[in-house]
Amino acid sequence: LGRLETLRRGYLFAAWGAGLAGLLGYFDVAGLGSVFTLYGRASGTFKDPNVLGPFLVLPIIYVLHHILTGRLGLMRGLLLMSVPLAALFLTFSRGAWGNLVAAALLMIALTFLTAPNAARRARVVALTLTALGLLTVALLFALSFENIRSIFEVRASLVASPAASATSCARSRCCWRSPTASARCASAGSSRRIRTTSTSTPSPPMAGSAASPGWR
Repeated sequence: LGRLETLRRGYLFAAWGAGLAGLLGYFDVAGLGSVFTLYGRASGTFKDPNVLGPFLVLPIIYVLHHILTGRLGLMRGLLLMSVPLAALFLTFSRGAWGNLVAAALLMIALTFLTAPNAARRARVVALTLTALGLLTVALLFALSFENIRSIFEVRASLVASPAASATSCARSRCCWRSPTASARCASAGSSRRIRTTSTSTPSPPMAGSAASPGWR
């Protein structure tokens, strides 16, 4: 158990390092936006936001479990989760969001079912509701910023058009970075639209073939 706890602490430390890099890049601190972000999403020390997000799930679940079992106080636990959780949110990875929700629900359910007495179960329920309320307030505060809200709306939708993705990218942290990074983000959105248009545009009919109604 001692070695397992050491591994957990090491994993949490790594999550803080990667998450902090993602936050610094997302807010373009010291010009790190071009290094630790990808298309307006935090990627940290990973090459892709969709890789950083799932990496941060397990340490968050570890800390949440320690809070529910009384090994950590609520405020101290939330402080330990703050950087990894904020970085996971700013990856805008729908897979990572779903992974976190599913893992948290499973862990809370198992913790509740394996609690030794009614007092522990009541503690699990109370802490879960309190943490959920605090996280909801934090989410509403984050969504009060238009840059974050615009890309969140696109990523939270099941189907996003290339034009909407490009618009959200332009309104996200790209707008807060250097002109070079902004131009790169805009050119990436333009190239996506060009590829989509070229793929969806039908080829003109060849000579001698029947004229297509779409070309009349």
